Amino acid sequence: MGHGPGRIRVRQLKAPLLLALALTLSGSAGPGILSPAPTLSAAERPRVSLHHEEVGPHPSEPAASAEGSSPSAAPSDPAALRPDIIVFMVDDLVYLPDQRVLERLPNIEREFLSGGMRFTNMNSTVALCGPSRVTFLTGRAPLRHGVVRNADAFGTPRKTINQRLMQAAGYITLNQGKGIHVEVKGGRDIGWSRRNHFPRNSSRFREQGVRWIEDAPVERPLFAWYSTNYPHEIPQTYYPYVEPGQRGDPRCRDIARFKPPTYLTWDEPRPMPFHMPMDVEEGWDLTKTCESLLGIDAAIGAIVQAQRERERPVVLVFTTDHGVAHGQFGYPFKWNPYARRTEFYMAGTGIPAGVSTDKLLSDVDVAPTLAAAAGVELHYDVDGQSFWALAQGDLEHPGRQRHLCYFEDVDPSIGFKCIVSPKWLAIFWDDGRRKLTKAGGWGIRNLKIAEPRTLARLRLETERLYREQRT
Repeated sequence: MGHGPGRIRVRQLKAPLLLALALTLSGSAGPGILSPAPTLSAAERPRVSLHHEEVGPHPSEPAASAEGSSPSAAPSDPAALRPDIIVFMVDDLVYLPDQRVLERLPNIEREFLSGGMRFTNMNSTVALCGPSRVTFLTGRAPLRHGVVRNADAFGTPRKTINQRLMQAAGYITLNQGKGIHVEVKGGRDIGWSRRNHFPRNSSRFREQGVRWIEDAPVERPLFAWYSTNYPHEIPQTYYPYVEPGQRGDPRCRDIARFKPPTYLTWDEPRPMPFHMPMDVEEGWDLTKTCESLLGIDAAIGAIVQAQRERERPVVLVFTTDHGVAHGQFGYPFKWNPYARRTEFYMAGTGIPAGVSTDKLLSDVDVAPTLAAAAGVELHYDVDGQSFWALAQGDLEHPGRQRHLCYFEDVDPSIGFKCIVSPKWLAIFWDDGRRKLTKAGGWGIRNLKIAEPRTLARLRLETERLYREQRT
């Protein structure tokens, strides 16, 4: 069952200050002077699901007032109308053209695959944990927020969506799990009401995640970033860590292996990319990826249920910090142009269910979109643009026209810049190699000879955008 387009009616709260003022002016508490509404017990309150069909005010719309309404019908605190925003971010999940892994995870399948919207053309700017996570929080590109490698310090922690939502909209802000694993000047806790990081343990992740939701006052909206270490690979093993209780789970059996069209590189053909297990000749075994996410799937189900009991509108996100390449054209793992595609889903109030879009999007667009969903503006310059209208079902939304991606390295065979448009993907390595392919597919044919003018034009655009971000 999907999250329908209906919006949730929010109960109005009486302000004690207004009540006292009315009583002072009238000299009595007669039946026509702001009589307090009866208090309902939890059992007496009407239950509201995420799929409720009643339509109420949205944060981006003014609340309508009925003609001739009494003073007791005055609008409630604007914070009561803002949706909860809950982001589930996994770690280093490979982008797949289908849903062969995620469809095995029952809560993710119900809430996001069947009940949400998939964005199949979301791209990371730098396919590395530190830079991509700061980009998620800021809506700024790595060259602008200053974290281009995992060891770089984040110098502007007050310019983040969590800080803005807390200050401008009264949000309770929660961060559980991996978060930002770089030095933060001024302190990692800036902008967070509650924050905690702990090693891999899905049971603790679930228990604390639910408790934090239950502890949050229902009259205030919350922004929660639940970020896990799964299914990040264990160094030297090439496969994710799986908790003992999830190993061999039947839900993850018989998943078809994933194999890109070729492991060969363009300018230096080789039968197998380096740093990859030899058994991927037959395709990558995704069993451990599925098993690694089973505990997190259970946590997502429990956390979403806890949010439902708050009876508030909600925006849910399931994503990964960045993509992973499984040997496409000889490039494994991260920090390469074939790791830019990321899994991204949204669900919740007003977001259509079972819909997919291939509009070009960037990770710099996520923060402005979540801010728009909350009905606030980010008070600092961002590189992204909101696609909230697209998430609400406006499939005519154009998306973006260009996405810039890059990785800086002293080794010119590793460092690169790339640009993605709705039609093209162009890659320019620091050692002089160039590649031009049609966007949206696997890019088997290198069109740099057939389309020299297109390549030259995209090269100029890439350098211009890169200079703008650096300055």
